[in-house]
Amino acid sequence: MSFSLFGASRIGIALAYQLHRIGYKPEFVWNRHQPRLNQAIQFVPFANQTTELATACRRLPNLIIIAVADDAIESVATQISQCAEDFSRVMAFHTSGFLNSKALEKLELKGAVTGSLHPVVSVPDVPSGIRLLERCIYTCEGAIKNSLMKLVTAIGAKPYALNRRQKEIVHLSAVFLNNYIVALVNAIKNLGADHAISPDQVQAILRPISEQGISSGWEKSIAEALTGPLIRGDFKTIEKHLDLLSDNRELKALYQGFIDLILRIIGQPPR
Repeated sequence: MSFSLFGASRIGIALAYQLHRIGYKPEFVWNRHQPRLNQAIQFVPFANQTTELATACRRLPNLIIIAVADDAIESVATQISQCAEDFSRVMAFHTSGFLNSKALEKLELKGAVTGSLHPVVSVPDVPSGIRLLERCIYTCEGAIKNSLMKLVTAIGAKPYALNRRQKEIVHLSAVFLNNYIVALVNAIKNLGADHAISPDQVQAILRPISEQGISSGWEKSIAEALTGPLIRGDFKTIEKHLDLLSDNRELKALYQGFIDLILRIIGQPPR
């Protein structure tokens, strides 16, 4: 099985590395900018590299991987589809977390069988991605989802088959649980700094309880896991908290929003 990679992104290169490791032949790598191509060939021995998309399509591989930014996936797939009349022997997938296989519709119309494969993990750089993609969770969607699940299993990781809407919900949830938690932690660091509490002190004092809260949230019911002034009915403390946040509009809105969210989950009317 040969494959071509369109988009030398961190995830694209790391995934190409894993495919080569399990026996796939790296044929072409395409990227708009040469420095990314130089990085790709440091990790994966592609037979050819190019910044010209049409050149990468002269010889169709068994597998096409599109690992570009979400907004560019449909455009790149359309350009690839214009390179040949028959893609009936080709499987194609993209690596977007949110978009589904419909983004590859132009390739499908030319005979390709399509899908999407998303590693549910944050990839800060290529070496980290190579390590993470060998053992992380993947979501598989589209007409080739069963083949993608076998590929993920061969890598050594854990695949889950989802339909289009399920994939969108999982990606939305991942944004909440990864990016927004990171933003909240940094907002708490800044709040501490505003009151002369050093980042080291903030981390030493609050990291253990934040990790406890995440663990409890997954392992226990909300009735078992929740503590704090809202559950105790300590509304004077809540008002004092909101007053402390009077100069921090975003955190104050989050605090009130989380109160409303908790009350909705436990079936009580908002305050």
